[in-house]
Amino acid sequence: MVPYVAAGVAAILFAQGFVRLRRRGRADLAGWDRVVLFGVGLAASVLALEVLPDERLLSAHMAQHVLIGDLAPALMLLALRGPLLAFFFPSGVARPIVRIVNSLTTRRVFALWAANLAVWHVPYLYDLALRHDSLHYTEHACFVVLGLFAWTLLLDRRLTVGTRLALATAMFAAGQVLTDVLVFSFHSFYPAYNDVRDQQWAGLVMMGEQLLTLGTLAIVLLRPRLRGMRLAHA
Repeated sequence: MVPYVAAGVAAILFAQGFVRLRRRGRADLAGWDRVVLFGVGLAASVLALEVLPDERLLSAHMAQHVLIGDLAPALMLLALRGPLLAFFFPSGVARPIVRIVNSLTTRRVFALWAANLAVWHVPYLYDLALRHDSLHYTEHACFVVLGLFAWTLLLDRRLTVGTRLALATAMFAAGQVLTDVLVFSFHSFYPAYNDVRDQQWAGLVMMGEQLLTLGTLAIVLLRPRLRGMRLAHA
């Protein structure tokens, strides 16, 4: 029920911000493509939390984490980029949010993101979260918040291409440490999930999702430079 309520609130906030910006004559900053991106991001979050059987399969639980902590934040923040983000929040909330965003640094966010990934995949905590709903909600909230922080910077055009690529590369490298442990181990680490093949699939799920999101970002960021190099050699 909680994911549906949160998705409903987010959809209402997006709709009112979208309408307000278009009424000001800035349909160019609030196109229908933004609606599609935000809707797919919300759908991915609800799918992850309400449909995937995380209590039976480690691969499904991993899919939950990468969907709510990576793909969904990427899509929703891509939809909200620019002035639409300011219109998304009520007037009394927008200013503190802007201050928080402006205080984010790549080093600080990466350190928190990597620590969050490592801590919540410690077998003891991972299994403990499955047994206690409050801890499980906290785990998911951490992935959502840190994912939002990371993608806020990855999509921030005020940062240089090099800085954003460095952050994306560092995130991919940190994720691959966990992926390698899961894929290349031949015994189960998690008492709640004793299927080694499923554990290996969990690692592949994370690798595939990171290749999709961070890889796509890298291609988009590098495309102008690659095009310039081709023209220079033509």
